[in-house]
Amino acid sequence: MIRAQVSRNVLIIRVFLLALAVLTSVLCWPLMEARSHGASAIESALDRATLPAPGTPTTGTAPANPGGWVYSVGETLQYSVSWAKYVTAAQITACAVERKQEQNIDSYHVRIQGQTIGLVNALYPSSGNYEAYVNTGTLLPFRAFDNLQTGSRFKQCYYWLEPEKRTAFLTDGRKITLPDNTFDMASLFYALRNLNVTPGKAATLAMLDNNKLSPMIVEAEGPQSVTTAGGTFDTMRLALKGLDPRGGISDHSRVRLYITADSRRLPILFTADALIGSVRVELTSYSKPQ
Repeated sequence: MIRAQVSRNVLIIRVFLLALAVLTSVLCWPLMEARSHGASAIESALDRATLPAPGTPTTGTAPANPGGWVYSVGETLQYSVSWAKYVTAAQITACAVERKQEQNIDSYHVRIQGQTIGLVNALYPSSGNYEAYVNTGTLLPFRAFDNLQTGSRFKQCYYWLEPEKRTAFLTDGRKITLPDNTFDMASLFYALRNLNVTPGKAATLAMLDNNKLSPMIVEAEGPQSVTTAGGTFDTMRLALKGLDPRGGISDHSRVRLYITADSRRLPILFTADALIGSVRVELTSYSKPQ
């Protein structure tokens, strides 16, 4: 009985651990069967905000003003994940590793890593690593991969994205059509920070994870003062919602993201309701090269 409960609990932890898009995963996990065609209807019904104006794929020298203002090379953010009765169930690190020429495209290389710790790790160790290369001109990913290990099971996915052709090639050999503003787990973290939304407006994004597309609605709910272990911050509260199988908007997991109102646009807190307990992902440390 205890073992069965632990296995069930780990399914939730595993979902949250996958990246800083952890809570996005919670939102999308029960909705993975909803296909991207549903996003079109929702997208047309919303007053959508936009990401920084996209350009064309950039080769050679980077444009003078690529618009990637939250991409700061060397910036590192560390988070603790608390869940149900576990004070700290996992740790997550997000980092803008470098800016480099990748496949002749000037790009940001970003990485998100997570690892269960403490009792949760002893019962069922899980770890995840997500990496992406993001075009500095369009701020869209063009290459991404992720590794997930749960216990003795290991899974790896690669994605080759061609946003200008609205096409992606997946690990399982499929070629799919990309909706506008499609991100993998790692690049989604930065896309949410770059998103230009104000109260009363929303944006439609899509997340590519585990060879599946999940549409997502991001709504700005308003400013809020938030206190964490790191202090008190003025933030904008964003609601991350999904689509139910019938095409409606679902807020079942009540995923909320709090981003600081200053120029750093730091995601300092994620909260969500899970099947067997609430989840809180809190920023514990931040560093940036001088």
